[in-house]
Amino acid sequence: MPLRCEFTRAIEAGELYLKYQPVVHAATGEIHSLEALLRWHHPIYGHLAARDFAFVLQDPSLQEALSLLVLQEALQARARWVPHLGPIPVSINLSPRWLMSKTFLDRIEEGLSHAKGSHPAPLYIEIIETDILRSTPTLLTNLQDACELGVQFMLDDFGSGYTSIAELRDLPLHGIKIDRHYVRHIAQNPQQASVILGMLHIAAGFGLLAMAEGVETQRQQTMLDRLGCHLMQGNGLCPPLAEDELCLLPKPVPYRPWRVSETDAKWHV
Repeated sequence: MPLRCEFTRAIEAGELYLKYQPVVHAATGEIHSLEALLRWHHPIYGHLAARDFAFVLQDPSLQEALSLLVLQEALQARARWVPHLGPIPVSINLSPRWLMSKTFLDRIEEGLSHAKGSHPAPLYIEIIETDILRSTPTLLTNLQDACELGVQFMLDDFGSGYTSIAELRDLPLHGIKIDRHYVRHIAQNPQQASVILGMLHIAAGFGLLAMAEGVETQRQQTMLDRLGCHLMQGNGLCPPLAEDELCLLPKPVPYRPWRVSETDAKWHV
């Protein structure tokens, strides 16, 4: 049976689950947030990462149910990990189609109200930069209204699309995640370092938090830190973990919303 045909059954059977990858402050090891990453425990093929069934995720008929599943499970997990990790933000990826739907805001409000415990740390929702090109007045209104509920939006894969300065100004963004393509070649190509430095200056100018994703090596980590990008995510720092593995992470620290300052966004050599 093709994976597309199996996916609805997988949702109903509870075969989909989340793993969590930390975003860390490289200098201290402090956990800034945890990104929820979708996995599928397939009865034949075993544990599949989202890239293995990405084509299924594009099916419009499945996107709302899948987005709702991710939202609910991530918020429930956030409540469960508080005793060990403290109120660490959780970051989720939702369908851009659902972000523009009429049900989005109601579901977000419902999910936040049902989440147990007190959470001074926010819920992050990541928006892929290329999806901004399809933005509509409805999307902008939904994002603004969600911000009123305490949601914060991150622009994911920054540098992979064509986001304009005007869009960065007008969208209710909290931060950017620098695309892994620039991180991958930072040690071999000095121009990549210059591009990342420019991104950090832009983020600082708009008062946005900045993170780098796809950090795999110590060299990448060192160069990013020197550029002033201190928040990083990648298998070289910590791979995605099951919820019951989160106890292996460092003890909790008080939550504080990191931002890149003008001083941090300079290249110190």
